[in-house]
Amino acid sequence: MINQEFETRLVRRRLIVRDSIFFLMLAVVCIALFFVTLFLFRSFSSHRVDLAKRWYDRGARDLSAHLPAQAVTDLQTALAYAPEERSYQLLLAEALSDVGNTAEAYSYFMNLWEVEPGSGLLNLQLARLSAKMGRADDAVHSYRASIYGTWEGDGTVRRREVRLELIRYLLDRQDYAKAQAELLIAAGNASEDTSARLQLAKLMLETGDDNAALAQYEKAIHLQPSDWRAYEAAGQLAFRMGHYSTARRYLEDAARRHAMTNDGSLSTVSSRMLSQSARILQIFPGADLPANQRLARIVGAIQTAQNRLKACHAQVANNATSVAALQPADALWNNGHVGSVINKLRGDLQQQDAAIQNIFQTEKITQEVCGEPNGDDQLLLLTSRSPEGVLK
Repeated sequence: MINQEFETRLVRRRLIVRDSIFFLMLAVVCIALFFVTLFLFRSFSSHRVDLAKRWYDRGARDLSAHLPAQAVTDLQTALAYAPEERSYQLLLAEALSDVGNTAEAYSYFMNLWEVEPGSGLLNLQLARLSAKMGRADDAVHSYRASIYGTWEGDGTVRRREVRLELIRYLLDRQDYAKAQAELLIAAGNASEDTSARLQLAKLMLETGDDNAALAQYEKAIHLQPSDWRAYEAAGQLAFRMGHYSTARRYLEDAARRHAMTNDGSLSTVSSRMLSQSARILQIFPGADLPANQRLARIVGAIQTAQNRLKACHAQVANNATSVAALQPADALWNNGHVGSVINKLRGDLQQQDAAIQNIFQTEKITQEVCGEPNGDDQLLLLTSRSPEGVLK
């Protein structure tokens, strides 16, 4: 009886030991399979990452080499191995845009934008694509979102660049009112840098805001007084605005500083404007002059205008239509000579103002009939366009 119980226990122990060994071997095999599987998975994942990176690098090189079609293929392959990689998606969207597949590029950027709507870069890309697709309102909205979005690196510089790009886009669309508004903001945020001020001035000229452009040139001069080119630009603009006193001052400064630096050459246009500005200020009968000096200038201008009228008559003597066109100018002077009007002008400011208007009108009529004048006639014609600004 005792022997039987002992044998039964022994059999049980053997079974337990055998099962334990079997279980242990099974566990070891499972652990080994787990690590083999994990190794293979990691090896495969690492290989996928390597392949994705390799195709991405190839796509980036092709894009840099201006081969966007090849870059699209490369980057699509890269995304097949790493479909969630945002940097790959971003570069693929840029390649699609470069290759001309605007709609698909826009879709890619929109998907990225939905995850990161405050990205300055994504909003800029959407703005450019919207502009290509002719969606002006969306383009302007995205440009502004880009300006106020987040940027990596020097955000201040990037925002300024985007605003300037928006301004150029608005100028291309001839939306001058919005462009002027953006330029005013850009001017308020501009760095203390001469080149930035000169750039803003040129853009302001395109909008037709000459006064604002001149103010930017003057700020550039203040920032770098030795830069003769800023003086030259300001002087040329002042001349075109009819502000001949300002034009002479800036162009003289430009010539003086240019002579000091011997850098480049003052343009022939600037030299001509300088001499013309100086001469205009010598002959213009400004109201602030002493009475005798103003009268002398008016008399000289009358002589100039009447001589121009006589020369014009001689030029068109055989053309009845042209001769008839000169009759309004003849009537201004009642066929009189300078000597017959001097006494009327002396001490009579109203008569003097009327004579100045007659001079201007004579120059305009003779220009229409006989073409562009030269010399003092040309200068009187210039001042007739904006006499109130001559001495500014």
